[in-house]
Amino acid sequence: MQSLTVVGAPVNAVVNIPAFMPGTLNPVAVTFTAINPALPVDFTLRAASQFHAVFIRVRCGTAMPTP
Repeated sequence: MQSLTVVGAPVNAVVNIPAFMPGTLNPVAVTFTAINPALPVDFTLRAASQFHAVFIRVRCGTAMPTP
């Protein structure tokens, strides 16, 4: 993988992409934190190699209250 970026502005999320060496074949774990757990989260990641790219959309609904 050459690059891993957030496309546009995340909705209700703080996204953390750790540093990695471009060209890595190792997993890169992206994490996020919902700013307001009562609202849905929506963001898109773009992972690219030298020749190809893939978009990964992350959408999470609101947390259900525990009875």
